Amino acid sequence: MGKSNLPPGKGKKDARTTRKPVDARVSYLYQAAKYFAGVKLDNQSNVTGPELDPLENYRISSIPTPGATPIIGMDVNDKSTETSKEGSSEFSSTYDESNIRTMLSHLRGISRKGATSVPSTIKHSILAAFSPWKPSLEITLGPRVPHWDILYHLGGNGPWIKKIDGIVDGGIDAPEGCEVEQVHMISRHGERYPTSTAGDRMLTLLQRIKDSNITLKGDLEFVNDWQYFSLGGIPKAQVTNFWASDCNRVIETARYFATGFFGLDWNSTTAKLHVIPETSDLGANTLTPGDTCIKYVEDLRTGHDYGLIQLSKFRSTYLPAISARFQTQNPGIKFTDGEIYSMQEMCGFEILVRGSSPWCNVFNHNDWLNFEYARDVIHYYRAGPGNRFGPAMGWLWLNATANLLAKGPNDGKFFFSFVHDGDIVPMLAALDLFPSTEHLPTSHRPETRQWRTSQVLPMNGRVIFERLRCKHVSKENPTAEDTETSHYVRININDGIVALPGCTSGPGSSCPLENLLAMVQRQGGEIGDFRKICGLGKDAPARIEFLHQ
Repeated sequence: MGKSNLPPGKGKKDARTTRKPVDARVSYLYQAAKYFAGVKLDNQSNVTGPELDPLENYRISSIPTPGATPIIGMDVNDKSTETSKEGSSEFSSTYDESNIRTMLSHLRGISRKGATSVPSTIKHSILAAFSPWKPSLEITLGPRVPHWDILYHLGGNGPWIKKIDGIVDGGIDAPEGCEVEQVHMISRHGERYPTSTAGDRMLTLLQRIKDSNITLKGDLEFVNDWQYFSLGGIPKAQVTNFWASDCNRVIETARYFATGFFGLDWNSTTAKLHVIPETSDLGANTLTPGDTCIKYVEDLRTGHDYGLIQLSKFRSTYLPAISARFQTQNPGIKFTDGEIYSMQEMCGFEILVRGSSPWCNVFNHNDWLNFEYARDVIHYYRAGPGNRFGPAMGWLWLNATANLLAKGPNDGKFFFSFVHDGDIVPMLAALDLFPSTEHLPTSHRPETRQWRTSQVLPMNGRVIFERLRCKHVSKENPTAEDTETSHYVRININDGIVALPGCTSGPGSSCPLENLLAMVQRQGGEIGDFRKICGLGKDAPARIEFLHQ
């Protein structure tokens, strides 16, 4: 495959708008993205190639805004294009890197089983193949390959990935004799740039490097010609209500999801989006309890900031050695723990923007395993099981969902909520889905821990509760018809079924509905009243009231 004419950071042009050659694999991706999105293929995208595989593990989370620029600029007459040495030689075209990145992000998310085929080449290192540098990572949109994959160690800073550890065998199809009759989903927003706080840290680091007037060597040599990624924008039946917290990236994620799930005209005919304010006056009637739990916000020692306190402790166990390594290579500058942590953060965020990142090459596998655990630590102690407010905040959505699961599909079949990762973590704590006999240590990285957030909270990460209706099967006569049915609940995290500890007696290791309901109520009794724990008055709302169809 031909190389880019403009490596990142060199020249005055923005690397994201440089047109580069594309091989046949991209043309297949283009077809797949447009086909799954329900967009008619244009003549220029019809190409020949290898046989197509079943859809199986491939997902789409959103499609472009109607009337938006095409995903890839197709120009078969462009003389600057090159024909790939790999795959079919019958197609040649160019692409805009920001568009191919956008298209790839659209291939993550909800399945469209009506589409029966997808190119097998999607399974292979698509983004790495188009990078002007050679990253030490391989990004796949199919099953995890049996070797190192950086995306599984970014602690939620990277693109959507399928959960592969700690899941039930058998895939996500309903167990034999069962059908899904109700679905409750809580989803993180889609891909974003760094927050203003993280972004400021990164820009401050880069400015300090520039002001030092040092030509970096060794692992950091690439920084001499590297540019920071730009902070630009990204572009019938009964009406179904769905919800998003009041943040632009969350709202846009919900809208894109609705476009793919309900159709282009969802806003007028099939679904209604309700935006729930992220304000402090809603009490328990919120999607973002971290904003309404006053004591959680004001307690600087064991509240929201407890995660940062514990993170700082663990970072001090592995970042100084990296700093010493960099200083050996570059004696003129010494990096702080915070600056090195920002370097690791830039790996994931630049992948989101450009498809790959040279920052990923700077650190070895052990460094990344430590970073992954560092992200586990901050989530665990900021709003998870290690924070005294976490379970109380998470029980609100969990309890509302349990009540709807008890009522069944007559009260609505679909309930979709879109929030931040920090709003999903408390629910996991309240559910105790990843139990531990002791809190996460900050002195070392435990390898056998259950609490691993990289596969649970990537961008677009989602947790789905499915209510199953299953027919009874007689052991004496398995083929006999039986009209009696029972109900169960199973949990789907990023296309991996996760068994609820202590409640796996149902089909496919699902949990009997009545057992789940009893467990949630028992948890609520142990956790206590949200208003009392959070220092709210008795006149504040005591529960979520808006989740209904």
